[in-house]
Amino acid sequence: LRIKKLRDAGFIDKVIGMNPKKMGMVMAKVDIETDDSNALLENFQRCPYFLFGFVVSGRHNVSMIFFGDDISTLETIVNRHIRTLDFVKDVEFNVIIRSEGQLIAPIKAGEVEEFPPCNPKVLYTCKECRDHGKGCLGCPITGDYLGEIF
Repeated sequence: LRIKKLRDAGFIDKVIGMNPKKMGMVMAKVDIETDDSNALLENFQRCPYFLFGFVVSGRHNVSMIFFGDDISTLETIVNRHIRTLDFVKDVEFNVIIRSEGQLIAPIKAGEVEEFPPCNPKVLYTCKECRDHGKGCLGCPITGDYLGEIF
């Protein structure tokens, strides 16, 4: 009865997704000092590697959680698509060593795009990026993804 009430009130959602922990994926917490938290979080709404974003108090006023096949791909996302933004002042990248509880990453499906959706300043394809295949597996949305998970 309690679950039915919560469902009827719209408080329960069904999420279909992947469990990064069970799949052996790596996760990272990225803390960012920015002048425009809204723009930063909006940039990553369609990023398949982006899991959660939070506006928080303190000097680093945005925390973002990413997951992916390997650490080097996540580092490339941070270096190419976050650090390069004009409104980003400072970035701290931390690999998540252990997590507790169940975590489901929603599957973000969409149209194939020529450029990664996370940074409007990036006007080159994944194949044109110097890191593609040399530390970065590419973006699944562009069709240039070299990994096996997405």
